[in-house]
Amino acid sequence: MWSARYDRDIEDVFAIQDEISRAIAVNLNAKLAGRQSALSTKRHADDLDAYGLYLRGRWLFDRRTESAIRESIDCYKDAIDRDPDYALAYAELAYSYCELPQFSSFPQKDALAKAREAAESALAIDDTLAEAHTAMGLILSEFDWNWAKAQTEYGRAIELNEASASTRFWNALLMLYLGQIGEATQQMRIAQELDPLSLAVNKYLGLIYLCAEQYDAAELTLRNTMRMAPEMTYVHAVLGLLYIKKGLHAEALKEFDREEKITEKPPSMVKAWRCIPLIAQGCRSDAQNILEYLKEEYHQNRASPYSVAVAYCAQGDLDNGFVWFDKAYQERDFWLRYLKVDPMAGGWRDDPRYTELLRQIGLE
Repeated sequence: MWSARYDRDIEDVFAIQDEISRAIAVNLNAKLAGRQSALSTKRHADDLDAYGLYLRGRWLFDRRTESAIRESIDCYKDAIDRDPDYALAYAELAYSYCELPQFSSFPQKDALAKAREAAESALAIDDTLAEAHTAMGLILSEFDWNWAKAQTEYGRAIELNEASASTRFWNALLMLYLGQIGEATQQMRIAQELDPLSLAVNKYLGLIYLCAEQYDAAELTLRNTMRMAPEMTYVHAVLGLLYIKKGLHAEALKEFDREEKITEKPPSMVKAWRCIPLIAQGCRSDAQNILEYLKEEYHQNRASPYSVAVAYCAQGDLDNGFVWFDKAYQERDFWLRYLKVDPMAGGWRDDPRYTELLRQIGLE
């Protein structure tokens, strides 16, 4: 409809982007009503190498392994060294630090401090950048459990750029934590439309379908994600949870086996989830061995207290389970975000201590 040719030196790549954006905006005209921010011509990097580092950082972060997230952090830091006013790189750096504890033994307290510093830097440089508000919303949600303020930050980010896939993604997860599964599904679908090749978006959409008990949609989405990236972390684990819900315990254990082969270190939650199908198959001694292993790993700072709680509850020991849920609360374990919608919640969902824990977290 508006074909044109642009011959420039590669160093002028950002000027070309600006020029093409303006040309598209003019031609689309009224059709862009309400979506102008998606074609913002604002330049976020003045250095081509910094931009390349930023792109590589995003690609790495989407893989969600410890080594990839750590390497993404290095990329963002290098980009910032080249362009100290690169607000978008600061925002993405905050995302990486927020996720790092989930995939490693990196101390959550240290991750929070570094993430908050990066998000504040992004906002100080450019408070009209949607991703900067998203980064702050992520910190408020994932670490502070300040759900209302997180919603405010995500809302502001969407006002600034309603076509930001990352904002929609994190907002969808917040809706999931709050138990607003319909809204979570809608937001993650929008993120998928905006970034259909994002592995994280597709994986978490499968998780949301699982929590919504839309099992066929969950399995289809997870298998599509596997085809895109056979070694994507946690996809097989979520499929294992789906099989547990279907009563396919042997198949669930096979998926957990596959997950442990993919991950650089078997996640403690995957070990805990194993206890559920093992006990269903009558292998209580194997489940007990996993429980003892998880407690030892916890004392070595290599396992989540939430995982120990789940392992206890799987064996019907709710008293010890809630002792460990309390440890998770005291340590602000990131897995507690899923407490309200945890698809593996069994008898402990009806326990009054569960309701009280939800109240303490602010998710009641």
